[in-house]
Amino acid sequence: MSALRLLSEPLSAHAAADDRPDTAQDMAQDMADVCRTLIRCNPDCVVVLNALGEIELINDSGVEQLGVADAAGVIGQAWIALWPADQRVVVDDALRRARLGEIARFAAQRPGPADRTQWWDVVASLVDQETGVPRGGVICIARDITDLKVAQEKTARALRLEALGQITSGVAHDFNNLLTIIMGAAETLAETLDSKPDDQDLALVCLRAAEQGADQIRRLLAFARPQPLDLQIIDGGMMLDNIQMMASHLLADNVDLTVSRAHAPLPCRVDRAELEAALLNLCLNSRDAMPHGGALAIAAGAVSLDEAAARPLGLPPGDYVTFTVRDNGVGMSPETLRRAVEPFFTTKIGRGGSGLGLSSMHSFAERSGGHLTIASAVGRGTTVQLFIPRASEERQGAASTDLYANGRSA
Repeated sequence: MSALRLLSEPLSAHAAADDRPDTAQDMAQDMADVCRTLIRCNPDCVVVLNALGEIELINDSGVEQLGVADAAGVIGQAWIALWPADQRVVVDDALRRARLGEIARFAAQRPGPADRTQWWDVVASLVDQETGVPRGGVICIARDITDLKVAQEKTARALRLEALGQITSGVAHDFNNLLTIIMGAAETLAETLDSKPDDQDLALVCLRAAEQGADQIRRLLAFARPQPLDLQIIDGGMMLDNIQMMASHLLADNVDLTVSRAHAPLPCRVDRAELEAALLNLCLNSRDAMPHGGALAIAAGAVSLDEAAARPLGLPPGDYVTFTVRDNGVGMSPETLRRAVEPFFTTKIGRGGSGLGLSSMHSFAERSGGHLTIASAVGRGTTVQLFIPRASEERQGAASTDLYANGRSA
């Protein structure tokens, strides 16, 4: 009896098959028991393949992490079939090297549960021939390293932004000094040309252009060296009253604005001015995406994320307040969506786009302990959702309930 069969069958089957096994069979059974326990208790995905590369055994961790319904659904299936077509060359090469006696290691990705791309670190090795496994039998241990990849990408992005901030900060200060001189000269020139209206208009055009440049420089400096957040506990639902008032003045008459919020309080600890600026910026983006009018919806709500729901967002499980801005505008292509939060990436070239809006919002969300998600398709509009950790009811009660009665920020 092969060890592979021993591993795949329950203990009772072997006991019934032979009440007085010989010493060799006893040793094989003991080895199978140990291997079965190690495979079952392993937190990584463990699969045992036969000589044809078909799955003979998979542990519970593998079933869960691969997102399959149950073990029976993959037993007898080719291991390589569980991987996308563009990854199968790597998987097949690893199995080939494992059958030659190597300990083959490879990294690959595949679609996981909830359409989440998973990264895997896989080790494949020929099973010890002394166990009686048919020649070519391979054991694969696959570790889900998606969280590690996400953390590495975040670290790399943070380092790039830090380097970018150091470079742009110095350059921005120099440009700001130059623009200050240009604005002063243009303003003085305009005042001296009262008798020459045409020339005065040209001077005013120069002044407005310099002022726009100075505004872009201020955005750049704010992005390069963000100030500490002024955190306070607010009711996210109440804040939408302020957003609705300001957004109504920014939108064209052909944009239908709707605002909704949960009936219960939505306490969150956040920088109010930054949050308002982020939501208004999203409203402006939606307005630009609907040049011929459309519908814009702003909503505030609450959501509880368990580990499965929080993990793709890079958030810890818990309660969050959500702010959602949805439009039915032109939408984004997959390439634009992929680059949407990149610093300085903009589709508004020549129309005043700095490429820092969504990037700054993404940074603000992460600094607030939350996350920013964007869903969009060409011709189907865009939905941006901001997650902010929910504050406890006790902390909300300790905060002032008149935050917005005592002055509204823009």
